[in-house]
Amino acid sequence: HLVEGKFHAAKIHRPSGKTSVLTRNDLEGYLVQRNAFDSFLVDKAKEAGAEVVLGNEIVAIEQLRKGVRALGVGDSYKAHLLVGADGVNGITSKQLDIRHQWSQENVAVCISAEVPLDSSEIERTLTQETEQPQSYIDLYYGFVDWGYGWCFPKHDSLNIGLGCRLDKARGLRDKWEPFLSKMAQEKDIKIKVTEKTSARVPIGGDHGRIIGRRSMLIGDAAGLVSAISGEGISFAIESGHLAADVATEAIKEESPVHIV
Repeated sequence: HLVEGKFHAAKIHRPSGKTSVLTRNDLEGYLVQRNAFDSFLVDKAKEAGAEVVLGNEIVAIEQLRKGVRALGVGDSYKAHLLVGADGVNGITSKQLDIRHQWSQENVAVCISAEVPLDSSEIERTLTQETEQPQSYIDLYYGFVDWGYGWCFPKHDSLNIGLGCRLDKARGLRDKWEPFLSKMAQEKDIKIKVTEKTSARVPIGGDHGRIIGRRSMLIGDAAGLVSAISGEGISFAIESGHLAADVATEAIKEESPVHIV
């Protein structure tokens, strides 16, 4: 199953140590393994007729008189319309002269890890006793400045992480182990991290132009992320739908695409 967990509540851990639980029964959150989710989307794209090319890094983009060309290390690709979905570290925005770099106050840096844990242990530690037991996500404020920590329950693992604004990130790595120790003690579990990952995330405040001649940016590449939570998948999906609508309309019009 793609969905590894669902939740209707968030447990907020304040700097004072006090906690409160926010519940929204009218909203439902979903937790997935990112690699499985990405693979699912690729499969859906193939089913819809998309050609998926792997292992060819795009290093430059050329504007042509009647199109746009993406130059790869191997092959190159020409089209009427280009959609940049290459994230906060991508080259599309630079090559199209839309954005050459992000300001540090508009980017967050995150450290996270998938921690294996028996599903019965997850249920014990992260199930809130209400009229009907329901899982919640943990959000920790005050452990890092200008950011927060999290613990998200999945089927047989916990996604644990810390993130803060890039210009406030000095010492973030030093707080990683103490944060894991806090999790282990608070939840009475054993945490073994074999691999952690780091990532940059745009956090808003820098919304300039996200389109160019025959081109559009979507998702993280466009900075379409919640400035509060850093969540961006829903915005990536929605902006992808909008880009698809524009491309579909362009095909129906049977005329060159110009986005100004």
